[in-house]
Amino acid sequence: MTPIYHNSSSADKISYYYYKTSEAGDMTPERIKALPKYTVGYMADPNVVKNGGQDQHTFYHDTFSLVYVDENGNASYDFPKNYEIHFIISNVDLAHNYDIAIFDKVENGQVKTKQIKNYPEYYADGRLNAAIHSSGIGQWKLGDGMAETPHAAIFRIGEKNYVGFEDWTDLDFNDVIFEMTGTEGGTTIEGGDEWEELRVIAEDLQVGESTDFDFNDVVFDVYRYTKTTEDHTAGDVWIILQAAGGTLPLYVAGYEVHEQFDVNPDVMVNTNAKAKGLKGEDREPVAIKLNSSQYNGSSINEIANSIEVKVIKDGVPFILQAPEGKIASKIGVGCDFKWCAERQDIDNKYKLVSGEPLFKNFVQGILPALRWYQYAYDSILNFKPAF
Repeated sequence: MTPIYHNSSSADKISYYYYKTSEAGDMTPERIKALPKYTVGYMADPNVVKNGGQDQHTFYHDTFSLVYVDENGNASYDFPKNYEIHFIISNVDLAHNYDIAIFDKVENGQVKTKQIKNYPEYYADGRLNAAIHSSGIGQWKLGDGMAETPHAAIFRIGEKNYVGFEDWTDLDFNDVIFEMTGTEGGTTIEGGDEWEELRVIAEDLQVGESTDFDFNDVVFDVYRYTKTTEDHTAGDVWIILQAAGGTLPLYVAGYEVHEQFDVNPDVMVNTNAKAKGLKGEDREPVAIKLNSSQYNGSSINEIANSIEVKVIKDGVPFILQAPEGKIASKIGVGCDFKWCAERQDIDNKYKLVSGEPLFKNFVQGILPALRWYQYAYDSILNFKPAF
């Protein structure tokens, strides 16, 4: 889901839930309310308010991958076939914090209302939506509001699919608009049909030389081929060196990274170092086939973690580790991760709309381990570390 348009003065919160298509006929409003809900994020800075009567029009371009959690609590980016995903928009007007009246019941021919703080959740499934009126309890009249009206609509333009959300009563469905993409039948997030992949980013925290927190001292991809083809044999393990922001001799699987890039150890590679007035060069990635018998495991994570990353300082070797429950010197991410430029703090590169660092939420175990940098979740799913 890529949010491309926001036309509201409120910090709209987008959430979703899902169930099997075969169970759709049994999904009563009560059952739906009891389902787990997962939050995509807030689509505006909560400090944005109406200015002179004009709504704020804000565009967003980050892409969020939805998470499926099975009955055992295992999380995946792949949804099983024959599932339906439904959405909720919450008009969380954190700036205004209005009291509003919502329809309660008709009693003796009169409309009875109740007053609540902030705005209720609006479902794409209109059966769960109450009628609302923003003018106050004393001004409610029969026929106002939008009871049982859907608040999300899916539409198609050309070859692209979109979902538009309505966070109030005008039914223009443009308060938040997402472009939606996916792969029918599901794919694995770690690679294609013939391989698994993982990107490793590392920072020499244990060496005591680090003057930044950019996690680009070395960046390399790990591939394990799962099928035999003309070019590869099932079980083959390769690494692709992508960047080297460290200035000490650094070895990955026994290969000195700077040497592979044909530069001296004090030269940074592919981290835009020159823009900071530092010694740096741009180089093409370097692919190296490893001895697969030395690097094995049941998953791409285990294989990547088994590849030794070593820094030499004053002749003393330091192995970069990923200890559980402690600050890690190497982290596994998806191969779509864009590593930091030189001296760019990782906390500043990936942030929530509110400015809160995504990396901090990942370290605390709040965000999914592998692709935390894509998320703006406020949920607290219990994900395991990538390594």
